[in-house]
Amino acid sequence: MNKIKLVIFLGFAIFLVNCSQQTAAVSINLPTPTSTPQINKAKAEIIKDQLKAAKITETYLSPREYLSKVYFVDQNHGWLAGNIELNNEAITKSLYQTADAGKTWESVKIEIPKGSYLQDINFIDQSTGWIIFQIYADVWEKKQKQVWVLKTTDGGKTWKTILEKKKTFLDKIRFTSEQNGWMTGTNNDDRLNKEGLIYQTTDGGSNWSEVSDGIYELKTKQQRSRRTDIIGLVAENAEKAAVVTFGRQFFKTEDAGKTWQQFGFEFDENLLPAQVTTDNFGKTGKDLFRIADGADSIEGIFSYLANEEENGSWTLRWFDEAFCLGEIVYLSENDVIVSGRLALKGEIRSLEDRNGVILFSNDDGKTWSTVYQSAKIKSFNIAKITNKKILAVGNNGLIVNIEFD
Repeated sequence: MNKIKLVIFLGFAIFLVNCSQQTAAVSINLPTPTSTPQINKAKAEIIKDQLKAAKITETYLSPREYLSKVYFVDQNHGWLAGNIELNNEAITKSLYQTADAGKTWESVKIEIPKGSYLQDINFIDQSTGWIIFQIYADVWEKKQKQVWVLKTTDGGKTWKTILEKKKTFLDKIRFTSEQNGWMTGTNNDDRLNKEGLIYQTTDGGSNWSEVSDGIYELKTKQQRSRRTDIIGLVAENAEKAAVVTFGRQFFKTEDAGKTWQQFGFEFDENLLPAQVTTDNFGKTGKDLFRIADGADSIEGIFSYLANEEENGSWTLRWFDEAFCLGEIVYLSENDVIVSGRLALKGEIRSLEDRNGVILFSNDDGKTWSTVYQSAKIKSFNIAKITNKKILAVGNNGLIVNIEFD
């Protein structure tokens, strides 16, 4: 009976969610049934009282822009994108940087490809970093996907395009050193038949080798309809990386993508969604894998967290409130911050009746306190500055600096 309830729960949770290259031979080993991990179910409770032990400072950078992709390479140096909405589409107009932990921001001189959106940003130090700019294909395919990867080695003073591709969507870029990096995306314009891409570089991004062939070959009879586009990436070093697919299958490599191994737990493929609105795949404060999802549509609003445990099992916690999780940041082993949207009481199906919220947990996600809430901001991007300080950004140019005692 418990197993049946778990399948029903997972189905409900997910249903709501809305170059030259050298190809390497890749294989993936599927786990045997005896290696299927145990899944422990629990609830995540949102405490109504607002957290008192936090100092909150609000500033406005550019009222006409909504801010996104906030990223800090250290406790002082950070980056964020300024966007506008044009024809119901997000377009990046500005790039900003700070050298004083977000107290002041300066506009960065960079030629942003026309009509593109800053999809991801990654720096390994104050000087060297990479940015993905992406153009999305529209519903009628009147315009094609196109992507650019830019690199700087002087802290953003100058930028060089190191990759440009059409009919390709690149989502994540992660470097573990100045030379070694990983990148993921998809190579198909067909929204219902996407195939994942995993790239690896050993020369700072000048050349990329595709190491994703093995994931295509994985589809067994039970998994044949499972989409393999990559939605999450964890890069640990030049040899080790892990990804998660749209179908919530987890894979990791320890030999630079030559071979892959499946791990973690699997969702029932018959209950997978048509769309996913949030992906948060990474490591917990205990250096174990975790994934978090949020769903928000006219069908309802829901969120869950799934964390790997030291004994190999997974703990799946879902929020008993009408909350859609956006982003998650671990400050320490047990201290966690999430951003998201909270539905007003009695207004579950009205997408307009949402408050942007930031929640804090000091017990690894069991209970949560409200740190910040706004009816004007529908969603936040968040970034860790130190173990006691985060920065949140949203629409209307809002920047929220939060410091914990």
